[in-house]
Amino acid sequence: MKNQIILYTLLIVSSLSFSNCELEDPTIGVTTDEIISIKSSAPEILANGEARITLTAELLEKADPNLDITFQTEAGSFPLAGEGVRIATLTASGRDAEITLQSDNENTGPVIVSATVGNYTKAFELDFTPAFPDDIVSSADRQTVTADRVDFAQITTNLYRDAGLSTIGTRVNYEIIELDTATASIVPFDFANADLQSIVEVKSSNGKPGVVQVVISTEGEATQEVIEIVFEEQ
Repeated sequence: MKNQIILYTLLIVSSLSFSNCELEDPTIGVTTDEIISIKSSAPEILANGEARITLTAELLEKADPNLDITFQTEAGSFPLAGEGVRIATLTASGRDAEITLQSDNENTGPVIVSATVGNYTKAFELDFTPAFPDDIVSSADRQTVTADRVDFAQITTNLYRDAGLSTIGTRVNYEIIELDTATASIVPFDFANADLQSIVEVKSSNGKPGVVQVVISTEGEATQEVIEIVFEEQ
């Protein structure tokens, strides 16, 4: 009888120990899918620095309610936790915790977003989609250039959006239209920098005087810009 009591006591202690360790050690046989899940209010977010979606984490049947849940993202931030903060911990209200994710304008493509409770982490990929400009404005620092294959004009293109910002790294395309004997060289494309500008150089490629047009375009709804460059004899 005494041995039976000891055995029952050991079983009870073992059971309690297992329960207390559930959220500390995923190797004990409890899977992440029994502990926590995470979902978003949309499958993608616009990388314009302003777009927002809601992430919801849920504590499942093998987890206790009202636990601390840590959200983490590879891009964007959690405004609730502060500007630029990519890790935030909330206490679940019962079994759910929600947080707002705001995009940045630096990253595109799949981004890993996760929710963690104890040592259990559930993650998924959220698509950051490019925010193309609604308008571009291009200007040249000079429109008359010596046709010596050395002298050049610098063309600056600024990207604008009606809502938020264009995505850094947006491709800007350049094309030369020859109007007479003059030809010109310019890179076929460039990528917008952190100031949402593209800055390139155009110069004579055959040393002959004349006029060319530089046509500038991007993806999206922005209309093309056209700049005329005059090459003068040396």
